[in-house]
Amino acid sequence: MIERAGCFSVNVLTAAQTDLARIFSSAESDRFSYGAWDTGAGDMPLLIGAAACFQCHVAACWPQQT
Repeated sequence: MIERAGCFSVNVLTAAQTDLARIFSSAESDRFSYGAWDTGAGDMPLLIGAAACFQCHVAACWPQQT
């Protein structure tokens, strides 16, 4: 999915956003209805009030097996 999109975002949460972290680690299907969001380049989701937001672009991909 990330390879196909060519970009992704990383939102670093604060200690005050523990509840949001729990929602994102759960089976909740509509995670982005929680929190306040903005969109970055390529419509990447950026959490308003996060400690940091990184907008990343895929430079290369290597096949991996798990």
